[in-house]
Amino acid sequence: MSDIAERIEQAFLSFPYEPALSIGGTEFTFRDLYGRIEAIQLALETAVGSAEPLIGVLADDCVDTYAAVLAVLRSGRAFVPLNPEHPVGRNAAIVRQAGLRTLLAADDCSGDWPIPMRPIQTRGLLKADQTVPLRKAAAAAGAYLLFTSGSTGEPKGVPISRANLSAFLDALEAAGLAAGPGDRVLQMFDLTFDFSIASYLAPLARGACVCTVPRGSAKFAEVYRVMSEEKVTVAPLVPSVLAYLKPYFSDILLPELRLTVLCGEALLADIASSWIACAPAGRVANFYGPTEATVFATVYEWCPQLGRTKAFNGVVSIGKPLPSNLALIVDEALQPVAQGERGELCLGGPQVTQGYWNDPERNARSFFEAADSAGGQRYYRSGDVVMADSEGDLYFCGRIGQQVKVQGYRVELGEVEYHAREVARGHECVVVCSSSVPGTNELSLIVENYPDDVGPIVAALRQRLPAYMMPVRVVTMARLPMNDNGKIDRVALRQDIEARAR
Repeated sequence: MSDIAERIEQAFLSFPYEPALSIGGTEFTFRDLYGRIEAIQLALETAVGSAEPLIGVLADDCVDTYAAVLAVLRSGRAFVPLNPEHPVGRNAAIVRQAGLRTLLAADDCSGDWPIPMRPIQTRGLLKADQTVPLRKAAAAAGAYLLFTSGSTGEPKGVPISRANLSAFLDALEAAGLAAGPGDRVLQMFDLTFDFSIASYLAPLARGACVCTVPRGSAKFAEVYRVMSEEKVTVAPLVPSVLAYLKPYFSDILLPELRLTVLCGEALLADIASSWIACAPAGRVANFYGPTEATVFATVYEWCPQLGRTKAFNGVVSIGKPLPSNLALIVDEALQPVAQGERGELCLGGPQVTQGYWNDPERNARSFFEAADSAGGQRYYRSGDVVMADSEGDLYFCGRIGQQVKVQGYRVELGEVEYHAREVARGHECVVVCSSSVPGTNELSLIVENYPDDVGPIVAALRQRLPAYMMPVRVVTMARLPMNDNGKIDRVALRQDIEARAR
């Protein structure tokens, strides 16, 4: 099992004059990147020594940010990405929880942090005038520490080890879904989002070129421009980006695109089928995976030409586990359910983290050992509701938190959304649950860019849904709000609905 730093080192040695990064139209070869990595690693080791296992990286869209991440890995440490556009309080909470003392940043940021840290400015560092060795790290050592949203309001840390990351890279290769030499890979994600690991670290580890999408309010509109102008061959995307581009599908043609990698949200079958015409030579891989299982854990390849069109409630199947990954569907007592029954998806195997950062109580709730056919395997509870068909393909049915009680009945929000999309003629639909009266839940339907009166939608839904599943209000929005990574911002939608109900 090769370490991530060793894999990238091999890519540098094998493809020194091939492009590694394309940022804003400027290309940097592996040799260019290697020089910056050595300079940053030398500055880091000179300032820090060997005492600090975690190093913060301020994640800008520049070559120095990517070089800083790789320098940290090459030094045998783990990186902790911080988004400069996130609230100061959130970043301060991450710094405090991780115990960060050193921050690598392209530009001076010495006065921007409420907690004292040692800033190292990486832009302009001269190439090291000495050989900077690769520091070998144990398999159990950290590769990165990401912080995701926590139910308490504090970000929760998910540490991923070198072994976890290596298992993920091996699984991609074994499944035939890894980028490699000659590929140009789209990178549109904030580096604090774990999907970014698949769009920059994984490609660089195999000698591919990473093409970044500029930050800014027009980020989603920029995706197609970058894919077209940079002749992207592998495009990791969240499904919401395809929904954003759907009105323009008839004008989109990407003959070089050989693989679309989708993850992060439920993929709608109609969008997947329509997208194929935009990339006629490409494959569409629908991945599923939480941060806790190192990016991707399962995959289903959508291919109407071969009859591979499995879907449930209009949502594409998430398929089977990647090589070496395990999937178990359990009931509330953590006992396996029968084939075809719904339950919570639990994930096992070498990609699963050893536990949350300094949070034994959450670990006790989220991980368990099951005496199943794998022989007492440790599993992570995903919180996602799925079912499996007779061939072992999995279907995402919603989040446990998206199953709500209305008038005493259990309601899956995804089921209401499916019927809403059907009657709204394919327009994007989101259902949120809110409480205008304490102790009662009510559903609201938001329809994107719907030009007509919503009365027919309501009438059609009444023909499909029992009364308790009917939304109490239907509103339209020109554009659904999205977060930094292109996912629909359901929290913002719920807040908007609650404001309208006041």
